[in-house]
Amino acid sequence: ELSVAFSTLTGKIPKLLGALRTPLRTLDLANCSLNHTDMAFLADCPHATCLEVLDLSGHNLFSLFPSTFSRLLSRAARTLRVLTVEECGIEDRHVSMLTLALSPCHELRELRFLGNPLSAQALRRLFMALCELGRLRTVEFPVPKDCYPEGMAYPQDELAMSKFDQQKYDVIAEDLRAVLLRAGRGDVQVCTPLFGSFDPDIQETSNELGAFLLRAFKAALENFSRALEQMQ
Repeated sequence: ELSVAFSTLTGKIPKLLGALRTPLRTLDLANCSLNHTDMAFLADCPHATCLEVLDLSGHNLFSLFPSTFSRLLSRAARTLRVLTVEECGIEDRHVSMLTLALSPCHELRELRFLGNPLSAQALRRLFMALCELGRLRTVEFPVPKDCYPEGMAYPQDELAMSKFDQQKYDVIAEDLRAVLLRAGRGDVQVCTPLFGSFDPDIQETSNELGAFLLRAFKAALENFSRALEQMQ
């Protein structure tokens, strides 16, 4: 496993990964400012055919590396179980390329693509394609851009991210779940965790997140108070 997220590694991936003799199964390169040299090496190196967990969040994959990214997924298809591509500038016009790139990944179990400016219509097209991935069980999808004020900038900060039309989101999310159910894929869990990976105790709404954090803070204070009393 190798996790170097939020490191500036522009042009350094060949040197970093080329010296490793044991193939990597988990690789986290989120927000590492990768360039064409890095992506080309990653797609063609021996690690690609062994990867089970891959995070390439924070890179404009289809604007900068469309063919290279597709080649990487094609080589990783037999082993890849978890793919995270959050805040990768994936727009409606990229959905066809994304579905094509994902099509050979029949071992994929989890797909996370939060923070991408996709419309409800584009998400629906994507979900129809995801029905074909038989082992897929978890999908984390972004709040559709239809639910935000027009002209919303991406990537979003946390405040902007939480200001969306909840009723409109609920309708769209229900429609996306219906796409899965009609295809006999009720086994796929879909959610939109706004502040990080899905936690079943938190669920996916900001109100529930706030309540969860308050309970956790209260419990921490009570534990601290008991510890002080025992010391006295």
